[in-house]
Amino acid sequence: MDIYGVMKIINGILICFIAVTVGILEFKRNSKYWLNRFYGSFFILSAIGFLIYALYHFIFGNAQAVIFWMVTAQIVFNFSLLGLLFSEFVIEYGEKQATQLKYLIPAFLIFLSSIFGYFVWKPTLDMNIYGDDIVDTHTPFGWFIWVTIYRLAIMFYVIIKYWFLSRKTEGILKIQLQRLTFGLIWVIIGTFLTLFGSAFGVLGIILEVLGLISFAAGAFITSSALMMKK
Repeated sequence: MDIYGVMKIINGILICFIAVTVGILEFKRNSKYWLNRFYGSFFILSAIGFLIYALYHFIFGNAQAVIFWMVTAQIVFNFSLLGLLFSEFVIEYGEKQATQLKYLIPAFLIFLSSIFGYFVWKPTLDMNIYGDDIVDTHTPFGWFIWVTIYRLAIMFYVIIKYWFLSRKTEGILKIQLQRLTFGLIWVIIGTFLTLFGSAFGVLGIILEVLGLISFAAGAFITSSALMMKK
């Protein structure tokens, strides 16, 4: 395995550890409050996605298994974003309204739109270097763009809503929303640097390390925001 593959694995495992830690902290804070449940789910599912991302780089000699787990990781990543989306719904509309079917069903349908393409336009593996124990997968460009739009749309929607909500509130809630906004920005930067660092060759190693640092900082900022006493 080349050094680039090793760095992918190490980064994936470290981010997994950070995300699990933050997710557990959220559930321990108040496991009965849907805001903590959704935020905890976002981080724990992200952790699972990053763990699968790291582990499928260990699979040599079975290209179909690599693609299967690669697709699984991407589906988990996409599903984790629903937790982030519903965290904003809880803050804006309250627990009871945010968990009604009129929000759940459209959100689930949007999620389905972000994964069906993996079964129509299947990702491929670079077989020219796979024999050298280097795992490099490629998603068809059109589908890659759609999935990227899905992820960015949810993340930026939540950031914008947090920001506008913070302008309408005062006191602890205002500070919480500002920290959530700031933390989420760093989580987004970290996630995309980590997932897309491979597109930049050797430079990708540096980008993925920076992504790890960014994700860790954002995760703990958002966690500290939800732990503030009201």
